Amino acid sequence: TVRGLQAAFRIADVPNLAPLTERLSHMGYSATQPTLVQIGDIKTLLALESAEQVLIERSASDTWASVYTAEGFDPVDGAHRVQALSRSQCVVYATINRGDQAIAAGTASMSQGWIGIHGMRTVISARGKGMATGILQGLARSAAQNSYERVYLQVEANNSPALALYRRAGFQTVWRYHYWRKATI
Repeated sequence: TVRGLQAAFRIADVPNLAPLTERLSHMGYSATQPTLVQIGDIKTLLALESAEQVLIERSASDTWASVYTAEGFDPVDGAHRVQALSRSQCVVYATINRGDQAIAAGTASMSQGWIGIHGMRTVISARGKGMATGILQGLARSAAQNSYERVYLQVEANNSPALALYRRAGFQTVWRYHYWRKATI
């Protein structure tokens, strides 16, 4: 442990890494949080139907950040997400607002011909109403304006609502990984 944090390893589920995962298992680590890496294309995202007005900004705003610490979310986790999502210089920030309150947010990092979708979040009271579709489409419009055609994202394998959206948006899983952590007592 360093600074009170337990070690965690993100390891792809591929046969060549089996000796490593066996060794970690013998050391008391176990595979947790199965995560899928998915790819898609901007044209398919642009074809999604959404009437939402999406604000795209070049820097993180307090309004955008407020989605991550909204009621019902862990404020410490939310603050860490805002910090992590705000680090890159090649990011655009998407927000959907209702009045003066942000209800959905996400980011897209753009580099090497790809955009990476990160930090998709909708406040609890607005879930299931198409906000994530709007955020995806807004980020896709921004990517298309910058001549990007390919997109990737990571999603937890047990996040059924997100997986359904990403399936409709044409994403396909290309690989999977787990976080390997020691069990805590």
